[in-house]
Amino acid sequence: MISAQQQETACLYVAGALTADEAEAFELGLSADSSLKQFTRRLQEVRSALAICLPPEAPRPELKAKVLSALAADWERDRQS
Repeated sequence: MISAQQQETACLYVAGALTADEAEAFELGLSADSSLKQFTRRLQEVRSALAICLPPEAPRPELKAKVLSALAADWERDRQS
């Protein structure tokens, strides 16, 4: 049986809402806990099913500019490293 905290963290992991460090720590926990691994796999299957079942929705117009700006900032930061 997995705890409510583990379930919540698994939901955040599947949603991509954890930081890189949090995701790495969670993945280590997955390798040691078969119940948590199974729960996470089911969440991923549900996420995939929802993506297929829901009608496509156009993103907000300002999203393109925001994404391009973030990519440009990342590219510039990587270039300076």
